[in-house]
Amino acid sequence: MNLNWINEFDESQIIQIHSLMKCEWWCSERSLSEVSKVVAGSDVLFGAINDKGLVVGFCRVLTDYIFKALIFDVIIESSYRNTGLGREIITKVLADEKLNQVKSFELYCPDRISGFYKKLGFSEYDAKLLGYTPQR
Repeated sequence: MNLNWINEFDESQIIQIHSLMKCEWWCSERSLSEVSKVVAGSDVLFGAINDKGLVVGFCRVLTDYIFKALIFDVIIESSYRNTGLGREIITKVLADEKLNQVKSFELYCPDRISGFYKKLGFSEYDAKLLGYTPQR
């Protein structure tokens, strides 16, 4: 698999990321404007670009660069799934020089895919996730 890796995205690539997100259950309703803001507001970005110049893998990280790094929106284009690209993108996150002092990498995922992340060294915490949705 011949891929180039990027950490910054131009407008056409953000449109491609939006298209990838529209195919995923957790982010399918995000608008292009929201995706642009999400990309701009993330601390570290990872993108896999194929030989046709298309974004085929994406991941973003929010972090304080010391204690926590939260991994979000790990998305692999459907024709690239089961090729090792998901493992490669997470491996790149964990080895990234900007994140080399982070003590804990965390992510949210449903039980049905937690095994994938456990194979990469992630484990379940005993803590319970709490959320708050503002009434606007």
